[in-house]
Amino acid sequence: MSKFLKIALALALIVFIVAPGVTGFLVESAIEKEESAYTQMIEQGPFKLADSSFERGWFSSDQTVELDLTDPAVAAGLHLIGGADHDGLPKLVIETKATHGVIPLASPAKGGLRPAIAQTESALSLKYGNGEMIELPVTVYSSLGAGQWARIVADPIDNFKLEDEATVSWDGADISATIGDKSTFSGSLGSVQLASAEGTMNTSEMTIEGTHDIRRFKLGEGETNIKLDNMRFSAAQAGSFELNDLAVKSSMAVDDGRAIAQSDFLIGDIQTSVMNIDGIDMSAIYNVNAAALEKFIELTQELQSSALADESELEDPAAMMAAMQDLLAEGVGFTLERFNVEMGGDTLKMDLDMQLPPGTTSLPAVMANGQASGNMVIPEGVVSAISELSPDVANGFMMASMMGFVEEKDGAFEARMSYKDGVLLLNDLPVPLPF
Repeated sequence: MSKFLKIALALALIVFIVAPGVTGFLVESAIEKEESAYTQMIEQGPFKLADSSFERGWFSSDQTVELDLTDPAVAAGLHLIGGADHDGLPKLVIETKATHGVIPLASPAKGGLRPAIAQTESALSLKYGNGEMIELPVTVYSSLGAGQWARIVADPIDNFKLEDEATVSWDGADISATIGDKSTFSGSLGSVQLASAEGTMNTSEMTIEGTHDIRRFKLGEGETNIKLDNMRFSAAQAGSFELNDLAVKSSMAVDDGRAIAQSDFLIGDIQTSVMNIDGIDMSAIYNVNAAALEKFIELTQELQSSALADESELEDPAAMMAAMQDLLAEGVGFTLERFNVEMGGDTLKMDLDMQLPPGTTSLPAVMANGQASGNMVIPEGVVSAISELSPDVANGFMMASMMGFVEEKDGAFEARMSYKDGVLLLNDLPVPLPF
């Protein structure tokens, strides 16, 4: 055998036999390195790490993770997706196979190749206290290494039976993400059809995209954009309801210890059996202490989880009150930048600013120290439309106009509002309060 051939065989042995095994060590090392960070992130959300195991192989490795569910809403959603008919909180089991070969590349969710030490595929199941396992129709694809990415694919559900002979169908979901300190995500949630003896509900496909900072997972720091073209309800006793062109934009940022959230809400139109709305445009900003908000969210999740696990009502009001007092004590701000509603060619307009200064920890303190100001413009056409549902509305506006609390101007009812030192003023006139 020539010297060149011996060297070539040695290199082949290293590349095709040894390299995958070495990569297996790198995969395990990467998982161990990131597990503590992801554990912290997961436990700030609706999960708690219960168990984890890793089995390294030469060309592939396997990991099994068990998560306790701490959010009843998440548990209910997984019950529905899995077709499970159980009570209580199951464990979410994630079984992952990592493939690590010769070439350190992986195929990301949207095509092409990117550097990665392994590509993974994860199957999800629900595990109940009696040992029963129910496989979820959800698959997660991801990579390990630089430029991590992930893709979640949920299979469609066709005519799944709920209680009272109701059925639900869902066209599934497909969401992709790039993973890092600041992650990005985009995808779609398929249309939903719900039918029961009482009525029907149909929604079009929903699209979602945004950014997320995993270092502050509990507060959801980042931005999310959601769009829904159509939603329809129809019930024999309640009539019909149709919403078109919904767009929601929400963001959260932490600045100097304050959590600042903004929500923008747009609706093209709403058609109902009794009233039509030609459009809604709303924007609001919240400002609270970040640490106090984290504590409040965490406590709420714990109480919800305990209540569902024990099949009892949500209790422990003292703990909730203490967390709420901590939140208020650091000061709270709320600004409704605009709330515009279009009806029949007229536009109702409102804005409001409310501030609770630091040190406010009780209802009397809220009433004494809280400050607010705002404006309202309600066209007479809007009042007439609402009065068709409740005749007392028009009478109330006319009475308020006679007393000077609102002013009739250019075909609309207008009012300025302010609140300070426990005194509420409408158009600079004091309004009696029941406290």
